[in-house]
Amino acid sequence: MELFSAITDYGMDFLRALESIRTPFLDEFFLLVTKLGEETLPIVVLCLILWCVDKRLAYGIGVSFFFSGLCVHGLKITCRVPRPWVIDPELSVVGNAKEAAGGFSFPSGHTQNAGSIFLTLGMWMKKKPWAFPVCLLLALLVGFSRMYLGVHTPADVVVGFIITLITSAIAVTVFNKNSEKAMNITLTALGVFSVAAAVYSLILLGSGVIEHHYASDTCKMGAAGAAFCIGLFIERKYINYTEKTDKLWQQAVKVAIGLGGTLLIKSGLKALLGDNIPADITRYFLMIIWAINVWPLLFSKWFKPSEAQKESAEA
Repeated sequence: MELFSAITDYGMDFLRALESIRTPFLDEFFLLVTKLGEETLPIVVLCLILWCVDKRLAYGIGVSFFFSGLCVHGLKITCRVPRPWVIDPELSVVGNAKEAAGGFSFPSGHTQNAGSIFLTLGMWMKKKPWAFPVCLLLALLVGFSRMYLGVHTPADVVVGFIITLITSAIAVTVFNKNSEKAMNITLTALGVFSVAAAVYSLILLGSGVIEHHYASDTCKMGAAGAAFCIGLFIERKYINYTEKTDKLWQQAVKVAIGLGGTLLIKSGLKALLGDNIPADITRYFLMIIWAINVWPLLFSKWFKPSEAQKESAEA
């Protein structure tokens, strides 16, 4: 407990030091940077890469995102560390940063979201010497923005970053090897972990340890993670579409309709089914199945790849 108290005290001192050097320019800059760690970005980037660029890379990003996200949500509802402004009511939060900082503080979800994208991308593009430094810088900037804005301590950010660094390295190793056995083991582990995390959150909710919205967030991640695993098994065995095409308009159609359908399921079903945990599980499960199975099955029927593109995809 003394160590935890010392880490907390150091973290709060660091946030107060950052508070003392804030400027209007830096406030706006880091409010913009922190948006790279919001939930929408991983969805958009994952879909764009999945449908148009390299589905194996998208699988790697997805594995890193869901594994790290489940770890972060699990630690949040287990440790239940209050936000910095709760620990010290005199600490100010920049602008509207508090609105996107719901839930417990430890570890940082924004750092995890951004890290799962940028670190995986940087590791994947290892042949480009500039890629990893640039991607690492972006991930670190998002983490620093959370501290500058006053919504996370250094411990929150460091642990969130380390978790994602590990999951990104695992994901890139597995999907770069293109080993069927390694992929199956990884996806099975992720599926079990997804269900276990959701069940764990419901147990804590039923015991009165956490509130509804904390359990809901974990169940959303668990449902999406489970759907991701099921969807990948289905895609690899029964669909196996080709994501690349030499017609730009086809890629534009794939992105426009695909993202429209994804966001319609995410937001439209919420209005239809209401705000409750079974509805949240249904929405996030269907959203991922649409993105990985339903939409690729449809556009692969509409936009037939050339023989050269098929050979390139199989290589």
